[in-house]
Amino acid sequence: MGSIVHFELPTEDPTKSLEFYKKVLDWKFNQFGDKSYWLADTGNNSDNGINGAVTIKESLFKNPVIVMQVDDIKATVIKVEEYGGVVVSPINEIPNVGLVAYFKDPDQNVIGLIQDQPK
Repeated sequence: MGSIVHFELPTEDPTKSLEFYKKVLDWKFNQFGDKSYWLADTGNNSDNGINGAVTIKESLFKNPVIVMQVDDIKATVIKVEEYGGVVVSPINEIPNVGLVAYFKDPDQNVIGLIQDQPK
């Protein structure tokens, strides 16, 4: 079953967005490597909710994206295409994280998929 485990908020001005969420929601951020991608710590891990990230707005990522955890990303991508979705970013590996892919559902919403790297 796919569970929402992450979100991504696109921005044209990372400095402004990071400061906004720090001040408004008390989020904490850490840049992911040297990428224009800032991991958001949204609160105590024992509370309800999920963490996410702020990233640069691009043609694919114009609106917030939710990311779903799946057990088998290859099988899920096949189902996406079988049932009318379109893969917009094929399966890629993020070292020490896992496999990721993005698709558009039939209503053109961009959704992310992640399969954790085996421990």
